[in-house]
Amino acid sequence: MLNYTNILGETFKYNSYLRTIKIIKHFNKPILSSDDIKNFYINGFKIGTKNLHKINEILKTGSLKELNNINSDINIIIQLSTIKGVGIANAKKFVKIYNIKSIQDLIHKYNNNHIKLTKEQILGIKYYDDLKQKIHRNEMFEFKNIFDKIILYFPKLKYFMLGSFRREVLYSGDIDILLYSNSYINNSIKSFINYFKIFNIFIDSISFGNTRYSGLIKLNQNNFIIR
Repeated sequence: MLNYTNILGETFKYNSYLRTIKIIKHFNKPILSSDDIKNFYINGFKIGTKNLHKINEILKTGSLKELNNINSDINIIIQLSTIKGVGIANAKKFVKIYNIKSIQDLIHKYNNNHIKLTKEQILGIKYYDDLKQKIHRNEMFEFKNIFDKIILYFPKLKYFMLGSFRREVLYSGDIDILLYSNSYINNSIKSFINYFKIFNIFIDSISFGNTRYSGLIKLNQNNFIIR
């Protein structure tokens, strides 16, 4: 229960379980019933009613029914959270509200208009296997060679590759680029990205703004699609 609430970011429940564990550790006596420990305080705290009921259930049955259901849910939540654009919060909503049982179930319910997804989530599902892969530094240098060629078409623009590339990490989750100029250039990002199509690395756009862009690119048929 402690790990489950921690993964889901349920801070109040997590702290409650943490206090319960601490109180039990300091009790130093056999616990035959929740009555044995219900009035035992540590730092002004005692075990709450709901957790006392859980203690009784564990003592009587040797297990916790709620935990059996949770173990199934948490595996699905963790799996769904690996889709780009989903994360833990959305994965939890998909399971709790829409009763999603797997990624395939999510696709099925989306195709049947039972659930709405963002473009990022749709692309995250479509290219799920590719986007799970890490980008080797050698591949990032190949992209850099292409970016070096593209930037030549924009004499007033400069660019830097940031993030993992700048830190010289061997594998990266995505590529971060900073475009900058000493003067405002209208549609500079859009113009720069258009050359991705000319150089045949463009796959799709996730989001497009005046100062920020997110999309998918690919070197060739032998490489994975990356963000």
